[in-house]
Amino acid sequence: TSIAVEKQRLYERERRIAETLQRRLLPQQLPAISNVSMAVRYLPGAAGVNVGGDWFDAVKLPDGKVGIAVGDVMGRGVRAASVMGQVRTAFRAYALRGATPKSVIERLNRLIPTLDSNHFSTMIYLHWEPRERLARLVRAGHPPPLIASHARPPAFLESEVAIPLGVFAEAGYRN
Repeated sequence: TSIAVEKQRLYERERRIAETLQRRLLPQQLPAISNVSMAVRYLPGAAGVNVGGDWFDAVKLPDGKVGIAVGDVMGRGVRAASVMGQVRTAFRAYALRGATPKSVIERLNRLIPTLDSNHFSTMIYLHWEPRERLARLVRAGHPPPLIASHARPPAFLESEVAIPLGVFAEAGYRN
């Protein structure tokens, strides 16, 4: 019984550490961008489910454009959460340079295997140009985003889906 109790304590400790790490690696606030309204709510897995590599980010890009990303580094626990932090930071660096969604995704695809060969990631990167009302979307193995509007019922934004990041170095991605 004492071994089982100790295992449970260790499991709970790792879960708390992973959840704290994951929450601290996510943005604490979204950027203020004129004519763009954004909100986010992050809920970790239910009690008893290990925290993993789920992440999101939004960045203000040149000329009033917005980059919005949602991703999931496969795996659970502290290791997946730490890889997630590296992937999110790299996304932010690549996106802030003004790179196209295709270029950002391709760079991340080459980066992930160098971080941890046991992880791969799914991701969506939406590049929004509010003035032109134009969006470019790249999906790398991730489910489609749900678009909600006051004018119509929510609907999934279907687009071409490509292989997850970090699985195949020469994977092709399109805007």
